[in-house]
Amino acid sequence: VIGCIPAMPQSIILPLSAGAFWLWHSLRKRQEAARNVPEPVATHDPAHIAIEDVTDQTLVTIQLGYGLINLTDEKRGATLVARLTGLRKQMCQNFGFIIPQFRIEDSFEVEPDGYRITLGGATIGGGRIKPGHMLAIDTGEVMHSQAIQGEATVDPSFGCPALWIDPGARDLAVAEGYLAVDPESVIATQIHQLLAARAQDLLGPDQVRDLIDHLRARHGQLIETIPPQPLSLAAVTRLLKALLSDGISLRHALRVFSSISLAAQQTSEHDRLIDIIRADLGAMIVAEACPPDAKLPVITLAAGLEEMVVSGLQDPASGEIVIEPDLARSIGERIATIVSQRDPAATRPALIVQPRARRALTALLRLRAPQCLVLSINELPAAQPIEVIAVV
Repeated sequence: VIGCIPAMPQSIILPLSAGAFWLWHSLRKRQEAARNVPEPVATHDPAHIAIEDVTDQTLVTIQLGYGLINLTDEKRGATLVARLTGLRKQMCQNFGFIIPQFRIEDSFEVEPDGYRITLGGATIGGGRIKPGHMLAIDTGEVMHSQAIQGEATVDPSFGCPALWIDPGARDLAVAEGYLAVDPESVIATQIHQLLAARAQDLLGPDQVRDLIDHLRARHGQLIETIPPQPLSLAAVTRLLKALLSDGISLRHALRVFSSISLAAQQTSEHDRLIDIIRADLGAMIVAEACPPDAKLPVITLAAGLEEMVVSGLQDPASGEIVIEPDLARSIGERIATIVSQRDPAATRPALIVQPRARRALTALLRLRAPQCLVLSINELPAAQPIEVIAVV
């Protein structure tokens, strides 16, 4: 267009415009030719076996019978996938690290109306679902003034009596005192209950590395005092697993790693590290069980009984205290009775013992009285008010 204006240097502008047109035309033809070239078809070699074909790297798997596949169909209003996504996010916040994604798959090894939950290939729970129905759970507040029609069953999460009822009977069941939940909630609740007690099994070196990298961005000097010297990544992972198994969350990662740094300057022996870390985190541990400005309910062992525990048998390999079976049963039953007699809404009680006896009694009460917190005397903050409710 410029070249057509009078008095313009047409001998320069017109050849340039012709060259630009030729370049556009050539590039267009090349693009069309490349678009029409067929893509090479990948041929599958039946003799080739990839590692993905023979290994399952998913940590948590939910296997569904073919009768429950509709629970994953979001187009039909099913909410199982969304429910599990929200559950995983909540658990990440509670635990303080990113847990691996869940995997949902159909399986002919499970009954058509059943499901199975596996962790690392081992089955940890499961149950049966009645599609198109709701589970009315008797939490102990049912009035039984009106009969609710349904199929008797047991809540898979907490073992409470329950009924599978039609959705239309939900309002009547709620009015009678039942807790009515949909099938997706039944599965999600059981997964949460099972994994909450196994947080340590969900933590691996990759998750620990993510925690360390996150803290290094703002607290580099602190992280430099831990891995790889004096503690390796494997040693830090083992420590964090032990803390999780004791019910200590990693939400406050800076506080936890500060305690690890303090302990690492004193020793590299694992059990000793745990004792030092727990003593430093004592205020945080107690705060999880006892509201501020409240007295911590405390159970203690009589001096003679505690001496029997401390001076008893020891594991020759680890040096850990081994409580004699009859004595262990007596202690466990007595403490379980004390805990069961308390108001469920009351503050969680704590058993205060000597540092050497803490591990053995923690393992004992984890099975017989899981509601009771076990603390060594070193872990009890000096300013924490207490109330001794029983002496065993």
